[in-house]
Amino acid sequence: MEQIEAEIRRRLESTTPRWYPLRIFHSSLPRQRAIMETLNAESAVAETYVPQALIDAETQKYAPALLNYIFVRISLLDLKQLKAQPRFGHLRYVMRFERDGEGRRLARIAHITDREMDNFRQVILHYNEQVEYIQNNAFAFRPGQKVRITEGTFAGIEGTLKSIRKHVCVIVALSGIMAVAITGIHRKHLAAV
Repeated sequence: MEQIEAEIRRRLESTTPRWYPLRIFHSSLPRQRAIMETLNAESAVAETYVPQALIDAETQKYAPALLNYIFVRISLLDLKQLKAQPRFGHLRYVMRFERDGEGRRLARIAHITDREMDNFRQVILHYNEQVEYIQNNAFAFRPGQKVRITEGTFAGIEGTLKSIRKHVCVIVALSGIMAVAITGIHRKHLAAV
């Protein structure tokens, strides 16, 4: 009975659209955009996203916030079929490593929850001097209090409370990929989750 339930769960997970980070080797913003347009033309792809940061307000110049990554909302089954096509062979899965019940190390294709992606996109949308990109996010997964910002531009965003350079920050993380730190949030505008 457990095997049947596990098989049903596996099949459901493989057909449910999720956000998958894909790595693009030797990328630039124009190449990321071209790949995004090609992916958007595919019927199986529900949505694509490349995070961009405003680097010059006067000229409205943008740069990739996370170079060499593109996020695709698609089912795992469709993603595997898409990656089998030669024109998408240069896209690489981002892997997440975890341990099974017997202590063996397993590699799984990383996915991001809709809630994590929504939080991340909202922070990127309101990018300002309070937001700092953190490429090496190993620290973001140590135990910390989960909080929700209750007031201001980032109201409703959930993250982990951290101290970076002696400042209180709220970390919004894409598990295993990157994190964004929101600084300057007063403790009175935080609520425990």
